[in-house]
Amino acid sequence: MKKKFDKYWFNSSGEDDYSMLFAFAVILDPRYKLSFLKYCYESIFEDEIEAILKISDVRFKLGMLFKEYAPKTRVPYETSLTPSSNSNTMSTSSSDHKRKFDIFADYDKREASSSCAKTQLDIYLDDPKMGRKVGLDILIFWKENEHWYGELSHLARDILTVPLTTVASESTFSI
Repeated sequence: MKKKFDKYWFNSSGEDDYSMLFAFAVILDPRYKLSFLKYCYESIFEDEIEAILKISDVRFKLGMLFKEYAPKTRVPYETSLTPSSNSNTMSTSSSDHKRKFDIFADYDKREASSSCAKTQLDIYLDDPKMGRKVGLDILIFWKENEHWYGELSHLARDILTVPLTTVASESTFSI
């Protein structure tokens, strides 16, 4: 039994590294998120620094996976104050005015696309956890909250539908 357990919780390389898929599934459960994973890793690893590094690694890899689901092209933020491109009606004095608005538009675009902007994953992780004893169908939760979490809900449904065991398939072959 321990051999089967290790097969799913440890990498095939034999390193003492717990499966990312299980970690992602725990994080994507709105009752647990990162706090339960942190508790588990602190219990498993005797060294607190190693646990923190593992948590950071899982969080980084989940962020990288989320980027694969995010739209590839983003519409830059535009203000309604940006002047139109019809320069025939603009006088010379208004060209200085246009440059000022262009500076603000460039600033707004930079701010909108800056790395400090929160992703759907960041928003989800910052939201309060649900009660642990709440009866919850996680797949229905992600489907119902697709309008709020967008691409993250697609990632969550893809990860959470992966079978977490091969007992059924192995027992079929054993029969």
